Amino acid sequence: MLKVKAHRNRIRQLTLHETVLVEGEAAQTNTLRWEDYTQTAIDPSDDCTIWYVGDYLKKGAANHTSRIGAFRLPGCR
Repeated sequence: MLKVKAHRNRIRQLTLHETVLVEGEAAQTNTLRWEDYTQTAIDPSDDCTIWYVGDYLKKGAANHTSRIGAFRLPGCR
């Protein structure tokens, strides 16, 4: 889940709606290293796109898979 504040919002409130990349299907219970390799970053080419890379566990799967997603902030040029 990602929540951000619009740059011009002077009230200091999170005014943009939450975005879900993918709904989780299962919980990983056999490790203490869940989400060690997760990253969220602003794309330096436009300063408007937020990239996310993280773990995702499908229902019934023994191992996680990686999920990559991008969200573009509204109002960016």
